[in-house]
Amino acid sequence: MRGGAWSRDRTLDKNNGVGASFLWLRANPDLAPSLKARVEGWIGTQRLFDAGQTKGELREGHVRYTGDVVDVRIGRQIVVWGRAELSC
Repeated sequence: MRGGAWSRDRTLDKNNGVGASFLWLRANPDLAPSLKARVEGWIGTQRLFDAGQTKGELREGHVRYTGDVVDVRIGRQIVVWGRAELSC
């Protein structure tokens, strides 16, 4: 969970004394010996005391079955492709 306070909001309008709060959640429960789940997302508001300004996003939400021969994932996933390398 995180929060903050700014002298102005990020849209640069004339609102003063802006507070913000965000709640990030992540869970990796084991549903059965071969069945696992992953849920990650956030919900929050940039204007703490204004109704209707709450936003959120489900970043990942999937169920994974791992068998002897097959591995199946169903749902929304973040798939990382490749690798970045820095050379100095």
